[in-house]
Amino acid sequence: MAPRDEAELRRQQIIDGALRTFSRLGFECATNRDIARAAGIRSPRLICRYFKDKTDLLLLYQVVRERMSLIQFIDSMKELDDTPPKVVSLQLAGRLAHPIADRCD
Repeated sequence: MAPRDEAELRRQQIIDGALRTFSRLGFECATNRDIARAAGIRSPRLICRYFKDKTDLLLLYQVVRERMSLIQFIDSMKELDDTPPKVVSLQLAGRLAHPIADRCD
């Protein structure tokens, strides 16, 4: 595998680990150590080679999280053929209003 491919593979591995960690712990509670563990990498410092800081990973997380709700909603549209527009709008708003955990347990 070419070094460039390996770097992209590692980057994706870190993104996947961050998504799992942020979903489980929330942004504030997640540490680079948690992300590294979830990504299956040994050193949390390796994350800094690919991302400026945890906020870079959070931006990716927010984009995926927002888009995932919309994608799931669009996929379920076939089931909503006879549903009044007002009900569909409320369901859409509910799916897009997923707050990010703001406290550590």
